[in-house]
Amino acid sequence: MIKLVALDIDHTLTDAHGVVSREVLSGIQRVQADGMHVALISGRPPQGIDEVARLFPKGVYRASYFGAVIHDECRQELRRLSLGTDVALDLARFADQRRLSLTIIRDDVEYHTQNEVRKSFTPRVSIEHAMAVFDSEKPPVLIAANGADEASALYHYCLEKHEASVSLMRHLNTDESYISTLVVHPEAEKGSALHLICRSMSIEMSEVMAIGDSESDMSMLKHAGIGVAVLNARKSVRETAKYTTPLPYGDGVRWALENLLN
Repeated sequence: MIKLVALDIDHTLTDAHGVVSREVLSGIQRVQADGMHVALISGRPPQGIDEVARLFPKGVYRASYFGAVIHDECRQELRRLSLGTDVALDLARFADQRRLSLTIIRDDVEYHTQNEVRKSFTPRVSIEHAMAVFDSEKPPVLIAANGADEASALYHYCLEKHEASVSLMRHLNTDESYISTLVVHPEAEKGSALHLICRSMSIEMSEVMAIGDSESDMSMLKHAGIGVAVLNARKSVRETAKYTTPLPYGDGVRWALENLLN
């Protein structure tokens, strides 16, 4: 019997335009009315998850920054994993030496060395150098590089120098060129976040249905009792999941809630 539904947000719960449809919301409402719990497990910051969570009638678990920060249904913080001080310092130095543009998130504030214009869920502060935001007492929870050259350089440097000390997420175009690279604590991944949430609720992983679309979702799809990939998921994700929905995005989530929970 499924007791918890764990959901990625972007391109899974939302449609291609980033909107959660009324039909999907109705499906979540029915799940909660039937006594099941819901967890939103996303790369978004807490503020970005809150934007979706407030649409639901009942409280939900929230795992942000790919599981680095977790809050329970009452908004109590269950964990916060920051990057190691030495790692964060080295990446800041590397970026400044190579003149790479970085986004650095510390205390849920986004510091950035690039002038890009994009939607942000967190307060944004422009800095000239990555080292300007370094604080040994408060290392960042996430460091990211956007754009093909910057993202590729950061990814390969981390693999060479810090592979055992970080968890790396890549967002790639269909031609395998880089969109972004994100660096977090080595234990900050969605599977471990789901395990912690289950322990806090005293339920088994076999009692979870997890739904996602990207490589960062694979660890939770692999260990959940029912792992589901929406149709628009990457091939590797569909191959990891137990089920693939016949519909993409939020429509796939709605299909899974209607057809796989019974």
